[in-house]
Amino acid sequence: MKNFRYPLDRLKQVRELELATAVDELRQVAATVQRVQNDLQSKQTAIQKAQTVLVETESKSGTVRPDLRKMTALYVQTVQAERDKIEAVLHELEQQQKEAHDRLIEKKQSVKMLEKHEDRLKSSFRLAMQGIQQKEDDELWLVRQKNS
Repeated sequence: MKNFRYPLDRLKQVRELELATAVDELRQVAATVQRVQNDLQSKQTAIQKAQTVLVETESKSGTVRPDLRKMTALYVQTVQAERDKIEAVLHELEQQQKEAHDRLIEKKQSVKMLEKHEDRLKSSFRLAMQGIQQKEDDELWLVRQKNS
C-alpha cells in the first residue's frame, strides 16, 4: 500500500518558518516596547523626584529660592522634552507591535489552513486506499471461490 505524501508539504514548511519568524519579530518588538516603557517611567519618576526635592528643600529652609526653582524648572522642562520624544517613539513601536501581531495571526491562519487541507487529503487518501484494499480483498475472495 502506498504512503501518503502531502503535495504542499514544502509550502507548509515555508509557512511554518514564516510563522517562527513572525513570533521572533513580535518578541523583539515587545521587548523593545517594554524597554521604552521603562525609560518613559524613569523619566516620569525623575520629574516627580525633582519636584519633590524642590518642595522639601524649600519647606526645610522655610524660604522660596528662585534660583533653585529656575534650575528645577529647566531640568523638568528638559526631562519632559525627552519624555515627549520617548512617548512618540513608544507610540510608533506600539504600532509596529500591532502590525507584527497582525502578521503573526495571518501566518498562524495560513499554517492552520494548510494543516486542515493536509488532514482532508489524508482522510481522502485513507478512504481511497481502504477502497482499493477492499476491492483487492474481494477479488482475492472471488478467485478463491472459483478455485474451490
